[in-house]
Amino acid sequence: FEFIAFVLPLLIGLATAGAAVCVGQVSETLGEFRTTLVRKLVVEQGFFVGWLAETGLMTCMALVAGFAVYKGAATKTAGSSGIPQLIGLLNGCDLRGEFSWRHMLVKGFGVSLAVASGLAVGPEGPMIFIGSSIGCCLSRGLILSPWVWKCLGNPPRTVSDDVYMRDYTSIGAACGIAAAFRAPIAGTLFIVEEAASHFRKDMLRNIFMGGLASLEVILVSGGA
Repeated sequence: FEFIAFVLPLLIGLATAGAAVCVGQVSETLGEFRTTLVRKLVVEQGFFVGWLAETGLMTCMALVAGFAVYKGAATKTAGSSGIPQLIGLLNGCDLRGEFSWRHMLVKGFGVSLAVASGLAVGPEGPMIFIGSSIGCCLSRGLILSPWVWKCLGNPPRTVSDDVYMRDYTSIGAACGIAAAFRAPIAGTLFIVEEAASHFRKDMLRNIFMGGLASLEVILVSGGA
């Protein structure tokens, strides 16, 4: 169990950085397509046609980005940055249903299109939520799995399952900050000072190591 407890922060950091790279690549590709098309139309058919194309593309991308929020029955709460839900969960509110793979995918899809549309938005807040969702889902799938207990040993029974979920959700949020801002120390301090009122000091190392793993992937891949 100590082995998986040490490795899981690194896995969360790698997965969060991978999600950040995907969001960055998708938004950059779509945004480049939009600007290239508009420039071509401005040169060939005039400013007014280019302006119409730019306005139409921005509107379509923005509407599609929010489609899963205002049409999805289970993802209507995925429209914000996700940071209020994170702070609520880490401070005792039962918001576990907000941190699912479904919400994470909707958030990643929406922020990719929103950034590509040219709106005055950025991926930083949603990346924090995506990282925390990855940490929450992996902790429930691995740390709380009876199969893991059987193969690697039982976790200490003095710590409840919700504490493990809270700790690894914190790690994921810090990894999201490290991926978005390239700042693992800032991610660690965000969890300690701002997000979590209930914090175990022995998790400080794991949070920082997860942020470092996330940063390394961002640096190797060329950035989110």
